[in-house]
Amino acid sequence: MVKAELLSLEQAARYLGVCKSTVQKTVDRAELKINNQIANSLFPFEMRFFFAWSNRCYVKITVIGGDVIFFYHIYGPLDSHKKIKKTLRDGLNPLNISDWSGRGSGFMFNDLMNAIKEGDTDQWMEFSESIRLFNSDLGAPDYIRISLPKEKVYVFNLEIASNIFAYIEEEGLGEKGVFTSELPNLDILIRDYWNSKTRLDLYELQKHYPNPEFVSFQTFSRSEIEIYINFKRLKS
Repeated sequence: MVKAELLSLEQAARYLGVCKSTVQKTVDRAELKINNQIANSLFPFEMRFFFAWSNRCYVKITVIGGDVIFFYHIYGPLDSHKKIKKTLRDGLNPLNISDWSGRGSGFMFNDLMNAIKEGDTDQWMEFSESIRLFNSDLGAPDYIRISLPKEKVYVFNLEIASNIFAYIEEEGLGEKGVFTSELPNLDILIRDYWNSKTRLDLYELQKHYPNPEFVSFQTFSRSEIEIYINFKRLKS
């Protein structure tokens, strides 16, 4: 559960028991690092709250029952509002995901992916039922926001996925080698992508990809999501 409340600079300083300049310097450093994402690195997590920085407001977020972070499933210009509104009734699931965000990149060659992951302890991960997430709304007007424990989100190396997509582009052209002549074979790329997987809580301790891809392998009921259209939250 996440509880949030707006704080002024003075309130934040008073809450922490430090001077305003200390809060300002800490938040400014975090702003450069996270670019308007939740700043869970500002203060020790043991303090059971952290601050987000957005539009010169400080947000105190109290986390109850685990390490939770907001993720976003973004709907693009080609996604109809009708599709988004279906989530009011059905929640977020593979049948109403956006065309813009889509599924995890492992779905691009799903049959080959299923063959590669066979026998793995994480074989249960089915990319045809996955949902791709982002750790900010990217300024998009239409999106779904979800609060998730970090152990429920998986991270993959998106740079490998971009190379896999080059094979998709070639299939569309009907010509081999146009984009992939200097890339590893497709099965090697898919295996490398699969082996790049890690839970988000472990990823933050061990790995850091230049371009991480966040993927969930669960569906979300209506009560678990917040739906935004034209920057406004929809009510039930």
